[in-house]
Amino acid sequence: MPSRTRRIISHASADGNSPGGQYRHNCRLDFILIGLLLQISGLAWVGVIAFSAGAIFSIATLPVELNASRRAKQLLKTNGLVTTVEEERGVSQVLNAAALTYVAAVATSVLQLMYFASMIGGRRRR
Repeated sequence: MPSRTRRIISHASADGNSPGGQYRHNCRLDFILIGLLLQISGLAWVGVIAFSAGAIFSIATLPVELNASRRAKQLLKTNGLVTTVEEERGVSQVLNAAALTYVAAVATSVLQLMYFASMIGGRRRR
């Protein structure tokens, strides 16, 4: 994904790690929870739509994060920082685990989004 597109998406969402990101993340959840508690489905859907921006950002940045781990392995090897097969194996394990944390974050975001949408959709049918 081009970095310009990534920057545009990142401004529309918050991952909790940027300045003010945690505040925006909590606001999205607040909209959902207040909407559910007060039975104002429109307010809850605003929260879901805002929450989906974070999920889309996670999906959009996943290839970048996976590629970063691959590039880090190559850099460590080409610069002579990893010299033995044992070190290479250890570096691979650590960087693969780091990459998998991003996969887990994407899965969590999408599943939470589906959960909130089903909660709101289920309330409307009652």
